[in-house]
Amino acid sequence: MPAACVEIACAPATEAFIADPHADALVRPALEILRGVPGVRHIHYALDPARNYAYVLNVWASLDDHRRLQADGKTYAALAKRVALVKARRSDIEHVLATSGDPCQVLRAPANEVVHFAVKSGGEVGALEGLVGTLVEALRRACDVSVFWGRIAEREDTLCLVAGWNSVETSWETALTNAEVSNIVKEIGVVADMQRVSLKLTEWVG
Repeated sequence: MPAACVEIACAPATEAFIADPHADALVRPALEILRGVPGVRHIHYALDPARNYAYVLNVWASLDDHRRLQADGKTYAALAKRVALVKARRSDIEHVLATSGDPCQVLRAPANEVVHFAVKSGGEVGALEGLVGTLVEALRRACDVSVFWGRIAEREDTLCLVAGWNSVETSWETALTNAEVSNIVKEIGVVADMQRVSLKLTEWVG
């Protein structure tokens, strides 16, 4: 059975979306189309206020399901036209092949963290996977958190971990106060570069 696939699509937000990231008139046109596409399980969206980027995270039954949408010229063009209400340019898109954890549970948490780990020159992604797996177990012991993670389909040297904090009072910084978590993150820093985005996602239910 193929791994669940989580699409992460982001781009600079339009001024209208920055002003009101929950405006139904902005998000409904695109997300109603997306909801009707075969293979879409869940849709979540957010504004990253730190960079004024619009994010959409879609849980797909498989990567092939999203590829079929992208190959459907008519539907994809209609979707892109409506996405322009929210995003000021074409999205950067990647797919997390979530081989560990439940994306649906994670994305429904009160607050989320999206963390990318890119292997440094000379490193091995297999070794990084071992460290990230250890980090996930440490996070679960230290915090009230749900996590999914896996490789990025478009970048073989990059892993993505998405944490769902079950309290808005918990964050990556909170987790780093735990010695075990902090030490593992330091180990990862030797072999990989890390980028992190904090989001408060809203699930689209139509």
